[in-house]
Amino acid sequence: MKNIIIGTSGHIDHGKTTLIKHITGIDTDRLPEEKKRGMTIDIGFSFLEEEGRKIGIIDVPGHEKFIKNMVAGACGINYLILVIALDDGIMPQTIEHFNISKLLGVQRGIIVLTKRDLVSTERVQRVKTEIEKELKGSFLEGAKIFETSINDGDSYEQVREYLLKDTLNISKNSSSEMDFKMYVDRSFSVKGFGTVVTGSIYSGEVKVNDMLNLYPQNIKIKVKGIESHGIKIDKLDSGNRCALNIGNINSKDVKRGNLITNSSNLKSSNRIDIFFSPLKNKVLKNNQRIKVYIGTNEIIGRISFFKDNNFAQIKLEKETYLLEGDLGIIRNFSSSDTLGGIRVINLFGEKTKKDNINYIDKLKDRALGKKEEVFLLNKDKNIYISKKDLIIRIEKIISFLNSSFEGNNLLGGISKIEIKNRFFPEFGNLEYRALLEEDIFQEKIEVNLTMINLKNRKIKLTKLQKEIKEKIFKIYKEGKFSPKNYQLIKKDFLEEEEFQRVHKYMFEKNMIVILNDNTFMLKGFFKEAEKLILNYIMEHDRIELRECKELLGTSRESAILILEKLDKLRITIRDKKFRYANRRGIMKKVNAVGQICPMPVIMTKKALKEILTGEVEVLVDNETAKENVEKMVKEMGHTYVDSKEDNNFKITITKLEEKKKEETDEENIVVVLASDEMGNGDKELGDILIKGFIYSLTEMENLPKTIVMYNKGVMLSTVNENTVEDLKKLETMGVEILSCGTCVNYYHVQDKLKVGSLTNMYTIVERQMKATKILRV
Repeated sequence: MKNIIIGTSGHIDHGKTTLIKHITGIDTDRLPEEKKRGMTIDIGFSFLEEEGRKIGIIDVPGHEKFIKNMVAGACGINYLILVIALDDGIMPQTIEHFNISKLLGVQRGIIVLTKRDLVSTERVQRVKTEIEKELKGSFLEGAKIFETSINDGDSYEQVREYLLKDTLNISKNSSSEMDFKMYVDRSFSVKGFGTVVTGSIYSGEVKVNDMLNLYPQNIKIKVKGIESHGIKIDKLDSGNRCALNIGNINSKDVKRGNLITNSSNLKSSNRIDIFFSPLKNKVLKNNQRIKVYIGTNEIIGRISFFKDNNFAQIKLEKETYLLEGDLGIIRNFSSSDTLGGIRVINLFGEKTKKDNINYIDKLKDRALGKKEEVFLLNKDKNIYISKKDLIIRIEKIISFLNSSFEGNNLLGGISKIEIKNRFFPEFGNLEYRALLEEDIFQEKIEVNLTMINLKNRKIKLTKLQKEIKEKIFKIYKEGKFSPKNYQLIKKDFLEEEEFQRVHKYMFEKNMIVILNDNTFMLKGFFKEAEKLILNYIMEHDRIELRECKELLGTSRESAILILEKLDKLRITIRDKKFRYANRRGIMKKVNAVGQICPMPVIMTKKALKEILTGEVEVLVDNETAKENVEKMVKEMGHTYVDSKEDNNFKITITKLEEKKKEETDEENIVVVLASDEMGNGDKELGDILIKGFIYSLTEMENLPKTIVMYNKGVMLSTVNENTVEDLKKLETMGVEILSCGTCVNYYHVQDKLKVGSLTNMYTIVERQMKATKILRV
């Protein structure tokens, strides 16, 4: 079945709405202001129906003040009804509406002469002669002409019957293989269903449960339901009026002109190249300010012509999401006179001279459909790479990786820097990062934090390599907190080259930790040593070398190596012979073991408990320290009074008898304890861990009200867009996500999640105490 949308056009008060009402039985004037003023202000919708076949009809306003709305309605129509009142004849908006329809690609239609009962036969003939002259050479030359009268019901029936028959002759290409595209003309909310948007489907097909993309908001929306002319359906394709019930967004956040498509990688532009079709006797100056109408969108810009005046470039005043091939209308900015039509042939125009022959030739090729697909890497500088070129380079990279792995099967990958220097030397870091994120690149190549590898490549150790690995592991395990020298271990292995490869493999897989240039220990023992040292500092405020040696049961040299590594990692800080918890480092590390850490570290709860015997005065030298001590005192259930003494703050603490805590309703909060090592910077591992976390939540009887995520949350800095989408789903279901640290500043989280920041450590600890469930990752 051919799906057709009919549009009306014509001057104000020429009877367009009345005509539609008589042939469909539907009054398209839906606004109170339209009823009051007796004129159409916004676009209205109706349909013809016969034997299950429905043809959409769009009624457009005729007044010159509402041409913007007329253009929005005219976009997407396949068939035109040009309405002319016989008492007025052809009027300014008759011509302008017809020109707009012609410029937007309409190629078939009829002419309806209204108010026949008000004029003589001679007047009818004069109007027909006028029409013949005005429309000569256009798609309406020789079109069927109908005369209608409000007193003659049969005159409308004749129009109806002809439309049903003639629209069957319109050829319509199948669009099932094309991308779905619909410009929004209305957005509203329906009680019990949520947000509904309407528009005319330009191309492609939409189905219930499809995930589409809304621009310029650049967010994903789910299709919960589809209607066409009041009938609920499971799918719908181009040439239809469409109402989509969508999720994940409020109706107030969707505007006329927004684009809905299944394409997820659209990029906005503010400079487009166009093919220009001027209207007769209309003059456009170079750099003239204009109004551009594309889809249901109105954009302001300036037009500059190339030496070949059929081609021009428009500098838009705001970033806009468009598609190549989009048709549009240009109107004068000041007088709002329609000047011509455009077809977008290049979304990312380059700043160039108007007589650049090579550039003009490229535009001509694009206009003829001879365009080369490109990937835009830097919109501001208009830097791109052709798809053909990128495919060639990807094949070269794959060949290089294969040859590299043949020589060393344990190689974890090639550094991103080496790949850039070898295969993309002409691009900057910004363009290189954008290139690595393209789907065509990631189809065959795997990109992680620092390395590039073959997609789905798994490292398999040979029998000899497995034996060497076990032997290395045993040596380090026996050493425990006593690191081993690499050169000394190497002497125990006859296959020196294989030993070097296996040892490097174990280091890259984070099985072992390097303490200095030649000394290593097992990662697990190093983390255990870190935990023991931090807990000791929490109990005693500091640690010295002798105490660390005794704590770990190791040599003085080994204790020095471990402490210096913690200093390098900024977990501890050295002051003469003592180590203290680094203010910044302790905030990042201590949370992983569930400890409470003052910020900055000046006093622990243990220290407070030891000095509290009744009434104690504590002196601190800064406001932050004062607030932290007071918070600890509150947590411990005691009272305090603070005052200023010279340059210090004095806090007088009074110890109170411990009272039995009253039972209170527990808050339904999930607290996640996560270290910076989660995923070790590996996106795939980080994703697996977070997906497991989300799954754990969904297994609970009720979704939590709040999730608290320590430091960088659950490694939002290393996971990919899909995981951000998973977390976003939790937010849309009413779950509050709070985070301690800077995760909300990461590029793929910013503006996509409503993550609340909880930088105050004590607020998080307080939430933890009220949690009904704690997940430790």
